[in-house]
Amino acid sequence: MESSVKVFEQINSAFTNSTMAAIAIFVAASLAFLFVSKRKTAYYRKKDQQLYLLLLAFTMLIALGMGVFSWFSTLKMREITVSKEAIVLPDNTISLKKIKNAYIYLHLEKSGLSSNIIKDTVSMLILEEKSGKTHAISAENYDVDGILETLRENTPQRKLPKE
Repeated sequence: MESSVKVFEQINSAFTNSTMAAIAIFVAASLAFLFVSKRKTAYYRKKDQQLYLLLLAFTMLIALGMGVFSWFSTLKMREITVSKEAIVLPDNTISLKKIKNAYIYLHLEKSGLSSNIIKDTVSMLILEEKSGKTHAISAENYDVDGILETLRENTPQRKLPKE
């Protein structure tokens, strides 16, 4: 007999591409900051050196913030559990009886230059409650197809729409 509880782990790890890029930018800016600050400059070039140091310090601050906050956002993501009675999301638990609709939405990110050019496509599982609350689960973080299929299997009394 198949288990009535299915657990879906997050796809990406704590160190995503954006976190690693932020760390690389921070290290490069720190090395450039040290190089520029230790370099001997002529008196008339001191103002230029101070401007470069200020710009590098801002770059380091932005890269550090980007790295820390993207790392924190991946730490907040926990597993999603689907059982016969409820789905447990990282932020709350929803009874399957309260779900009005569940479907996969394709978000098309269009280019800023032309609306005909699509830069990226992200699938999102949308869970609508009868109370009007909506929950979105991104395919970048979880297996949304598997979650939707498990929801359909666990709710035989109500048929969730097929795409």
